[in-house]
Amino acid sequence: RFVLALILFILITAMATTYKRIPTDTFEGMFKGRYRMYSMMSLLAIYLGAIQTIRFPAKAIFLTIALPFAIGLNSIIVFYNIADIINNRRMAVVQEFNSRYNADWLGLAMFDMDQAHFEAIRAYYQSEDPLAKGWDPRIQNASLPCEGQYPINAPFTTADGNLYIRSDNESAQPVHNYSEGSYILMKSAEHTYLSSPHQSRTSVRKFLSTFNYLQPVITGVFHQATIQPGTYQIYVLEHRDGQNKLYCTGKIWVEND
Repeated sequence: RFVLALILFILITAMATTYKRIPTDTFEGMFKGRYRMYSMMSLLAIYLGAIQTIRFPAKAIFLTIALPFAIGLNSIIVFYNIADIINNRRMAVVQEFNSRYNADWLGLAMFDMDQAHFEAIRAYYQSEDPLAKGWDPRIQNASLPCEGQYPINAPFTTADGNLYIRSDNESAQPVHNYSEGSYILMKSAEHTYLSSPHQSRTSVRKFLSTFNYLQPVITGVFHQATIQPGTYQIYVLEHRDGQNKLYCTGKIWVEND
């Protein structure tokens, strides 16, 4: 009865949300967001229904095959999606940083609120600011004290209007949390922009041999339309163990009107 009730709940709610959301979400949108719960609930219904209705010895055979298959399938899903989780987590931390320290379209103007309102929201959620520890992002100076040099490739732009900054330097893997990494910082006297370090996953063979999940290549991405005109010094902000270290790169980017 519980399985039948679960299936009935899935059918009714899926039909309701499809009727309500399909005009705006399109077919592709049905497979993300709130609709992910249906796949999990369906698997739960299948599993409970199977162990309730199948009798021994067929049940023993089913569990012997289904459990290892489920473990393997979920391991594959996790391996191919953890990189996106890490990159999205870093992007969320960067978005809060840029919103707090910039009033232009990369910051508060995107949310149509003033600084006091934004700080009130941060205080309500007790939101931390991990990338601002140990230095002052509001300093009116493009030159910042550095711990050393960090090699990066020359910045370049593409037809999609983005500015890319890459580094082929070996980058340490996240240890304590997914916020750790080598963030790309662009600093002028008036503006402070930060980009998360986008990293892709390694191959299965390399992961099994080195146990390093992420590629050492990091890529910072800035949308040029949101960068205010000025001369920017490029730094790398290394966030490890709750501490921040700034590294000079020797690279400059000039954004014109």
